[in-house]
Amino acid sequence: MKKIDLVIVLISIIIILSVHSVVGQDEEDEGAVKSEEKPKNKNTRKKTPEDILRAHNEFRAEVGVPPLVWNESLVKYADKYAKKRVNDCKMKRSMGPYGENLAGGYEDSTITDSVRFWATEKPDYDPATGKCKSGGFDCGHYTQIVARKTKSVGCAREKCKNGWYYVICSYFPVGNIKVQETREDILKAHNEFRAEVGVPPLVWNKTLAKYADKYARKRVKDCKMEHSMGPYGENLAGGYQDSTIADSVKFWATEKPDYDPATGNCKSGGFDCGHYTQIVARKTKSVGCAREKCKNGWYYVICSYFPIGNIEGEKAY
Repeated sequence: MKKIDLVIVLISIIIILSVHSVVGQDEEDEGAVKSEEKPKNKNTRKKTPEDILRAHNEFRAEVGVPPLVWNESLVKYADKYAKKRVNDCKMKRSMGPYGENLAGGYEDSTITDSVRFWATEKPDYDPATGKCKSGGFDCGHYTQIVARKTKSVGCAREKCKNGWYYVICSYFPVGNIKVQETREDILKAHNEFRAEVGVPPLVWNKTLAKYADKYARKRVKDCKMEHSMGPYGENLAGGYQDSTIADSVKFWATEKPDYDPATGNCKSGGFDCGHYTQIVARKTKSVGCAREKCKNGWYYVICSYFPIGNIEGEKAY
């Protein structure tokens, strides 16, 4: 072969190799672009029932309770309520017949992320007493996840108008019922506020408790905050499923800043501090309370006191 022919062949081989290298690089670059775009197009909202169940059941397995199963009826209920909340995205309970955990999330968060977030309350739960160590009910989301009596779950997630995502999981049967409340808990709630102003503690009164229970049962149909007009002092409240009588006592006591001990009147000019004055009235010696579930899903709370202590214009202590 002539020298010039050899040079032409070598140049041809180099060109072919160069073209192949460029084409290969283009294909590689195209693959890299696709791999970068894939996460952007990934819909993180699409978590399967299995994913959501796995998130729940991992925490249940930690404490030795059976796994939950998926419940389409609960899914429909949850979805309907989530759609109802898209306008305001409020973390407001549906007050329905099921257990319920709520959360708000970003666009790239999932229902399973919400489950893990609820489970961060675990350190606050005391399995020995069945209560939250913090003294409130701040471990209620976690207890619903791991409640032995709960058998099934259904969840939903909807985008709110403010850009957030509303997450709800419904459970059956209800598992996070805070009913382990004793008369000592109720007395303690009252007497802490009485001790602050130096008045003697109240004692439990069975007669008052029976009276309160009878009236609470009478109100289950309408749940109206309407006084019984009986012979005793009386404080009323409406509460959520996971609230207690002690929670109501603390709520009534938020009126304290409105009370003027110098005059015995409410600073606001009305009688908006009357719940508080009944709690701390020196002349009151005993209390009895009751709590009943109303037909609308709320809970009716009443505490009866003897003797009456919240008489308008009369100093509480």
